[in-house]
Amino acid sequence: MPKTNSKKQTNIKKIVKKTPAKKVVKKTVKKAAVKKTVAKKPVVNKVEKVAPVKQHVVSFGRAFVNFFKGYFNFTGVAQRSEYWWMVLAVFGPFFVLVGLTMVLLARIPMAAVMPAEMLIAATPIWIWWLWVIYTLWTLIALIPMWALMARRLHDAGITAHVLWISLLFVVAEMSVAPVSMILMGASWTWSVMMVIFMLLPSKLKDNKYR
Repeated sequence: MPKTNSKKQTNIKKIVKKTPAKKVVKKTVKKAAVKKTVAKKPVVNKVEKVAPVKQHVVSFGRAFVNFFKGYFNFTGVAQRSEYWWMVLAVFGPFFVLVGLTMVLLARIPMAAVMPAEMLIAATPIWIWWLWVIYTLWTLIALIPMWALMARRLHDAGITAHVLWISLLFVVAEMSVAPVSMILMGASWTWSVMMVIFMLLPSKLKDNKYR
């Protein structure tokens, strides 16, 4: 009898040893070890693509408000749309008035040989009042226009000191009479350069003026 009991006990121990619980424990231990090894692997930093910064186009109303807010502001930046809206507002009426004046003068007979006093008297008075209003408008807009040009140059990453060259050309053409062809050619060349500067896109990165 004791032998049979011992045999049963040994069989029970073997069955216990072969239970799948230990296998499950081993599997869980292996999974945990795999997770640790995965965690220990060096993480490669992926280079994230930075989306380009998009600027909102400034409306005409906002450009007009900023124009007078920055009346004496020669620092900071101004977008292309802000600058060109005000170019249209300041110089656009000039071409409209020139067109109206030419149309009105064309209706006057013998206007080409008529003295200036008679020509003015024959022209409707309202057109001359419009010219007076426009002249006042250009005088009011003179300083803020220079300030806006300085801010537009800053926006393109260019120093505003280049405006001194434009001022020198203006003073030279007003003081030198008659204006030489060389001075006129240099002035026109510089004017084209300024237009190119004003057409440059905004420099958003590494711009010390922002």
